[in-house]
This record gives sequence, C-alpha cells and structure tokens, in this order.
Amino acid sequence: MAQHAASQTESKALLIILCGEVKGVGFRRHVWRVAKTLNLKGYVENTPGKDCVRIYVEGEKSAIDEFVGRITMYRVFRVDRVEMLEQVHTGRYNDFIVIKCFGEDDLRI
Repeated sequence: MAQHAASQTESKALLIILCGEVKGVGFRRHVWRVAKTLNLKGYVENTPGKDCVRIYVEGEKSAIDEFVGRITMYRVFRVDRVEMLEQVHTGRYNDFIVIKCFGEDDLRI
C-alpha cells in the first residue's frame, strides 16, 4: 500500500516543444500561469527562428500530466505540433520562469 502512495507523488521532468500560433500571442504567459497554479518548476522560452516554444517542466507526475492537457487544449492558441521528451528530474529549478528573447521588453505576468 505504501508503494502505491509513493507512485502517486512520483516526480517527473519533461521537455516539450509546441509549434503553431504560439509566438506574440501571450502563450508563454499562459504556460507560466498554468505551471504556477500547479506548483511546477522550470521555464518556457521562444525557439529562435521557428514558430515554436520550448518548455522544460519538473514536478509531480500527475501535475505535469494536467499541465500538458491544459496547455495543449487551450483554444485561444493554435498548436499544430507537440513533441515531448522525458528528462531526468534534477530538482535544479526552484520556480517556473519565462525566458525573454533578446531585445524583448519585460513581460507583464
């Protein structure tokens, strides 16, 4: 029984690449809000030269599963392609941040 409880709070890390209409439309702020709500750690950033964002997220497996559903099913943004790669959970991050692009003004989060 203790083993079942441990699996419910299992930590996970995921690298997510989302492509589509996700730049210049407030998508990174949306990702940030969802991550903060679910107490996840990591970052979101634009991918240079592509209509994609890169997200690295760490936290409880169930929270990450909910996170992925919430950011890919949100109808305001058009997501054409999603790539997900499981990563080793490092615990390196203590917050979730939006990485700004070169020359970008402060984001109002």
